[in-house]
Amino acid sequence: MPEAFQLALYSLLVITAAGVVSIAAARLTHVHPAYYFIVCGVAGSFVLPFSFPSNSLVLQLAQLGALFVIFLSALEIQWDLRFTLNLRTILSGLITQIIIAAPICALFKLILKTDLLSAITAGLLVSMHAPERKSSLVGQTFRNISVSNDLALMGLISEIVSLVGISLLIAYTQQTVITGDLLQVAVGAILIVLVLVSFVPQALRFLLKRIDGESYALYYLMMLLLIAVILVVRRSGLEPLLGAYAAGFFLTRFVMAGSHVLERLRFTGHSLLVPAFYLQIGFSSDLISGINATTLTGAALIAAITVPLAFVLARILKRNGNDSQAFRLLRKNPLLLVLIYVAHARGLVATGTLHTLVLFSLLNEVIVVLLARNQARSDADTGSLPEIPRVLLPVSNPESILPLLTLASHPGNDAGA
Repeated sequence: MPEAFQLALYSLLVITAAGVVSIAAARLTHVHPAYYFIVCGVAGSFVLPFSFPSNSLVLQLAQLGALFVIFLSALEIQWDLRFTLNLRTILSGLITQIIIAAPICALFKLILKTDLLSAITAGLLVSMHAPERKSSLVGQTFRNISVSNDLALMGLISEIVSLVGISLLIAYTQQTVITGDLLQVAVGAILIVLVLVSFVPQALRFLLKRIDGESYALYYLMMLLLIAVILVVRRSGLEPLLGAYAAGFFLTRFVMAGSHVLERLRFTGHSLLVPAFYLQIGFSSDLISGINATTLTGAALIAAITVPLAFVLARILKRNGNDSQAFRLLRKNPLLLVLIYVAHARGLVATGTLHTLVLFSLLNEVIVVLLARNQARSDADTGSLPEIPRVLLPVSNPESILPLLTLASHPGNDAGA
């Protein structure tokens, strides 16, 4: 076993080497880099001559990486100001999620013979789908963060419902709610929401008037609020993931797309913390030995249920005036991997269910990529997909002037971008 300093260097070496391989492979195949990081973790568990101990840098960063996946999922949400919320869309999103979750619950309970809580957890996880993929003028992006239509809002609702549902199930299994602490937890949750809604926005507005919006002080303030909210939520008896998502959701209004603050937060998470989490899944989940007839059959059955349902629901949504394709109802954010891992770590799902869900996630990603390519080819053949103009930007960080490009390409401007 290497000494502590050498072990830290090995941790950074593994993260950076996996990053080079994963990003290159993702650009080539259009599969999300998260799955390649997991594959690198699995390969590393065989290739490395030693195992990383629990106090190693890569495994310590992994715990923070899980929180940053949740935090950035909420912080990076981009709302189209021309899109308005309505009760019909919210109800449609809930009904759609139930339609997908119900047969998955039955599959795990009746055929795969899991307990009821594991079946409900699997149904919540599989029924998630992501918002719309962010459009980019500077290249391909894997960020499913845009909310500009009914289908994207339904995806965001499914993520929130799954996150809250998993957190409540974890609280139930750990009996933090049903042992007489229900009132305490409820009051704590209400107080946290009130603080986030009332005090945090006022404090940020006060500080923003006195410091430069691009100052490092604002970055450290965002980090401070994130850590404080997570600690308060944890002390109240709720799952810390809820605190990370709530912090990102309420701070997103103060972070402009393309700003230095957002780029610093992304760099903190996406460069080291989040890759370390994906690598840990590969290191610790023992996926190779977990691949057997049961897990493969389970993953295939889940896909056999969800893919036809996605096509049926897409056709129904099209009749209601929504621009919907099946792959958009199947596409999922890496938030899914965090919830799968946390559910297993908290004892909500067994190891066999963990392997089944991870294999399904990989299979589903491949299916989504193939369907998206087929849809793009079909649109290109019919001429319904206009060519997206490419803009060469002579700056080190092209996204820093994306707000200006967005303004220039507004439908009200005839020139476009």
